[in-house]
Amino acid sequence: MPTYEYNCKNHGSFTSNASINDFDQPQDCPECGIASPRNLLSAPQISFNGGKRPAAQKEGKGVTVKHHAGCSCCS
Repeated sequence: MPTYEYNCKNHGSFTSNASINDFDQPQDCPECGIASPRNLLSAPQISFNGGKRPAAQKEGKGVTVKHHAGCSCCS
């Protein structure tokens, strides 16, 4: 389920999960409970499997990626 950013007029921005069908519906601020509109300038954060990568967590079954010579992540 995507995470969207909402903007409470009293407490500022906060994030909340909402279904794609309800992305434009206000969500209650966790601080005061006031229905707050979605901040339309932010992109949704989507996480599959709760952010876990099962293949990479299994012993000896990690994902191997070959990078080009001189890549910045391997030097």
